[in-house]
Amino acid sequence: MLRVTVELVPFSGGPKKTLAVAEIANVGGTAELGDYDARFYGGEPFADIERLGPEHLTATSKVTRYERTTRNVWDLVAKALANALTEGARSYQLARTGRTCGREPNPHTKCCAECPNGD
Repeated sequence: MLRVTVELVPFSGGPKKTLAVAEIANVGGTAELGDYDARFYGGEPFADIERLGPEHLTATSKVTRYERTTRNVWDLVAKALANALTEGARSYQLARTGRTCGREPNPHTKCCAECPNGD
């Protein structure tokens, strides 16, 4: 498993704070192509990253068929984060608009062509 920690290290020399943690676990694949599950924790600063609980979980994502022999570790981290942000953005957009699908709405009707609301 990979663990990426985001820490705030004050210029003043004060105590550092852990702001976020990503955990990326290898869940299968082959020697060349890997599958990974990622969990992202964060939000309010917390001090003890060894005691992360479900209440700190802010996003999850998957990376499948990752080319582990030709890519570096930062590419894996970036893909896991991008997938989590894409899903999070989609969920936020759906919640904000009240729509039940992920399609782009028609600008005139504010709803997509296949909307069950018929708008």
